[in-house]
Amino acid sequence: MSSSGEVPMVQPAGSGHTIIIRETSRPSILGRLMMWLLVSFLFVSVVMNCVLMSVIGSLAPTTYTDRLQQKYHSGNAGSNQVVALVRLEGMIVEGLLDFVHKQFRDAAQDEQVKAIVLEVDSPGGTVTGSDLVYYYVRQLREGHWEKQSSAKPVVVHMGSVAASGGYYVAAAANHIVAQPHCLTGSIGVYAAFLDLHKLAEKYGIEMKIVKRGELKGPTILHEMTPEERLQWELLVGEAYQRFQQVVEQGRGPKLKHKLREPFELITDTGEKVMRRIADGGVFTAEQAKEIGLVDEVGYLDQAIKKAAELANLTEYKVVQYKRPFGWLGEFFEARAQTQRPLESALPGWTLRLWYLTPGYELAPLPLDTWLLRRP
Repeated sequence: MSSSGEVPMVQPAGSGHTIIIRETSRPSILGRLMMWLLVSFLFVSVVMNCVLMSVIGSLAPTTYTDRLQQKYHSGNAGSNQVVALVRLEGMIVEGLLDFVHKQFRDAAQDEQVKAIVLEVDSPGGTVTGSDLVYYYVRQLREGHWEKQSSAKPVVVHMGSVAASGGYYVAAAANHIVAQPHCLTGSIGVYAAFLDLHKLAEKYGIEMKIVKRGELKGPTILHEMTPEERLQWELLVGEAYQRFQQVVEQGRGPKLKHKLREPFELITDTGEKVMRRIADGGVFTAEQAKEIGLVDEVGYLDQAIKKAAELANLTEYKVVQYKRPFGWLGEFFEARAQTQRPLESALPGWTLRLWYLTPGYELAPLPLDTWLLRRP
């Protein structure tokens, strides 16, 4: 018997020759399963290495010549006259605006792009982040972006909410279209501070500080002094004045009232309510149109048509920009946002100025991630 597991077969005598036929045993089911698992593992390993190389490449410093991929949206697909859709969604916070920046850059520098529709669906964010995106809109509209050959009209389409910092950005546009149930306005600014001095007193907690400068040092464990409050009053006041200047420059004669002038609104029950445009509160789309904060109430297709009209286009296609690496890019961007330290995002935990809509104070928190997380 062969030690290799082969079974010898001997043909009966009579032919004058003895023929030995060796029959090799077939691999077992377990062996075939192990071979399939090994091949599958090698295939998955190759794919994951390719994905990892792509991710590492996306995190490396990019040159100014890289371009986002375009996705056809509507219109004449064969036209070389383009209306570009640029998206601004969620909280507007400096450091999380890379995709927004690249959209503006590509729309400005692409000579086929003749007009832009900025889709705003944001409750606002930090003063710095909002002002940065406002600057992008102004640069593009006036033709001042690097390597931009000509000025391009910008039409804003407001989604479910485009208020506070979201409206700050929109004020730079040529024309504003608000979706019928949009909330907008909220022209105001605030800074919030966590005050634990009473809790510290109750439990005997103290903080020893060595400092130079009267206004230097943490305030969380002591009541804010008049001098400290005055410092922040000056900062908030300056940011508020800046917001009003932006609205007045952008809307100008379209405003039906001065920003701090009282005016009357009628509720559905006939009750009269006194408001100011810059009182920090929100307005419905219809109210905003009535007081001149927006030009018309409508949908995205109306904003696209208006952008084409401002650019004198008759035949055109509409495109939007894709995030780098598609869903993978969105995944890593979302992870980066949810893993940011809360103290750098949550109003009241940091000394920041906010153009943020009332009721959205917890917007930076990744509550969806926390609620869906399993132990």
